[in-house]
Amino acid sequence: EPQDSCFIETSNLDGETNLKTRTAILETGQMIRDLLEKDELNSFQGVIHCSAPNGELEQFNATISFEGSSYSMSAVQILLRGCQLKNTNWALGLVVYTGH
Repeated sequence: EPQDSCFIETSNLDGETNLKTRTAILETGQMIRDLLEKDELNSFQGVIHCSAPNGELEQFNATISFEGSSYSMSAVQILLRGCQLKNTNWALGLVVYTGH
């Protein structure tokens, strides 16, 4: 499996049992590896702007901004509640859509 990728199963959400790949934005993956190496992950600061939640599992549009740059995000970068991480030891993420 490529670095900065993970595999998920979404059968709890859509009934599909095939594995799907989710991939980090290249720049965030490298930044996270650098912060982990220095034991400074808690120093990450950024902002995410995203549209309101919707019922479409494969639709997500957002922008993450950090260190003076902005990057587009799509459904390929999110792990929805209810999906299961498979064939992947671990994943780091941040929470979006926490409630009202």
